[in-house]
Amino acid sequence: SKPRRFGLLKRPLELSFDSRMVITWYYQTPALNPGAHEVTCKKLQSVLGTKKIEAVTTENCFNICVDDSKDLTAEEQKKLLWVVTTPFEVEKTSRESFLGRDGD
Repeated sequence: SKPRRFGLLKRPLELSFDSRMVITWYYQTPALNPGAHEVTCKKLQSVLGTKKIEAVTTENCFNICVDDSKDLTAEEQKKLLWVVTTPFEVEKTSRESFLGRDGD
């Protein structure tokens, strides 16, 4: 099978899988803590010069590969969501990307 490339900020991850594998994505926002967000904004601002940065939105993406030809059951999806969710911040984890929502 052909390796599939997933883009990450620091280094790409290459996975080899066949047609029996199912990939499930979960997204979590924000990807950066407040301090890292501030540092990133300052770096971006130094690159852009006089252009003002209005907002920087980040998210983590969990790529969960399962060796099975069937989709995950609702119960299995619920368990995976529980594993990747930060306690008391359930609304910040989703099966859909947060980027591009509400004009981001």
